[in-house]
Amino acid sequence: MEKNDVNESGPGKTSPFSPMAILAVLLASVFLVEILTMTILSYLRLDVLPEMFFDSLLLTAAIFPVLYFFVFRPAKRHINELHDAKENLREVHDNLAAYVQELEKKNREITLQGQMNELLQTSRGTDEALRIISQFVPKIFSDISGGLYIFNPSKNLAVPVVVWGKTDGDDSFFVPQACWAIRLGRLHASVGVFDNPKCMHTKGEQLPSICMPLMAQGEALGVLRLVFEKGDNRQNDRKLVEEMMRSVTLVGEQIALTLANMKLHETMRNMSIRDPLTDLFNRRYMEESFERELRRSERKNVPLGVIMIDIDNFKPYNDTFGHDAGDELLRELGALFQKNTRDSDIACRYGGDEFTIILPESPLETARQRAELLREAFKKLNIKRNTELDKTVSLSAGISVFPEHGKTAGILLKTADKALYKAKQAGRDNVCMASNEV
Repeated sequence: MEKNDVNESGPGKTSPFSPMAILAVLLASVFLVEILTMTILSYLRLDVLPEMFFDSLLLTAAIFPVLYFFVFRPAKRHINELHDAKENLREVHDNLAAYVQELEKKNREITLQGQMNELLQTSRGTDEALRIISQFVPKIFSDISGGLYIFNPSKNLAVPVVVWGKTDGDDSFFVPQACWAIRLGRLHASVGVFDNPKCMHTKGEQLPSICMPLMAQGEALGVLRLVFEKGDNRQNDRKLVEEMMRSVTLVGEQIALTLANMKLHETMRNMSIRDPLTDLFNRRYMEESFERELRRSERKNVPLGVIMIDIDNFKPYNDTFGHDAGDELLRELGALFQKNTRDSDIACRYGGDEFTIILPESPLETARQRAELLREAFKKLNIKRNTELDKTVSLSAGISVFPEHGKTAGILLKTADKALYKAKQAGRDNVCMASNEV
């Protein structure tokens, strides 16, 4: 007899018996049960039992195999299939939920990066840009510890700008050579799935980390670092680590580009408003600032001091020792002014060897004391050449104050210049205050 497989309950599943084989088994079972039943009844002499009871036994014996093969067995198989389908559905649901969570996290990161970039494009300086970066970077990498470090002007220390999470002391300063990313000039991952040396940022135990150097035009500006805490098994998930590496690269490049642009902008601005020799403000910036400070002083009803300073006998000194010596003297004087003035003061090179200092909210006596301090400090500069000419190089100053000596920039500068002339006429190395005759 040819055996043809039949479907039991779906694609890929077949019964081990053909319909003809099942029918033969059923008939044989019924015949066997009938013979056994009749034999037992004749041995026990129970032929007096009702004929209906005997028929019921035969019917039960005949129906049971049918129920087993065509009802119970398919039902059990269907229940198992439902259980398997439920497990598969739960697995699909878990995978889908994880994927949705990953997409939401990625979308949140992209949104935060967009907001940060928008604010950075409108920031007006490096300090403001760093405040914006410090606000957003911990949010972008909120599920891991880390820190942003920027090099100091001499580039011998990485200074923490913002540190978040548990970094086990990584909020301290470190030398650039301690970071492999800085030394290599590229991203460096020292985590479980990458067998790379760990950065020596701290003196204690070095934790697995991902370091991204902030590079702009071949120059390292700092480093962005993510740190895996002890017991964080995410470092062993290659897919997750590579995704973190992509994110930290994107954010790091954005920060580096912003800082480089800010640095270039500030350099160009300084070139436009500062004297290249003394690094003091130039005359154009002084005139713009003077008008602004006058309006503010008038609005607040506060005084505004003006000091005009000139180097006594600068021309003979310059002619005797040369222009290099004269330039050195001017540079030293510029550094002296920057060291001995407030952040709110405006010290500028007015022209040649003449300088102007604007002192917001400073009355006449305060301006006089400041001028005397500068005059005395100039004598202590270590630029003397042990000649008689050195003794004649000094500072003379003239002082005027708003509103006592004038209410416009032009008048105040003119009266201060007159006072300076009086100081020179009085023997130089002197400080004179303007008269009330405007």
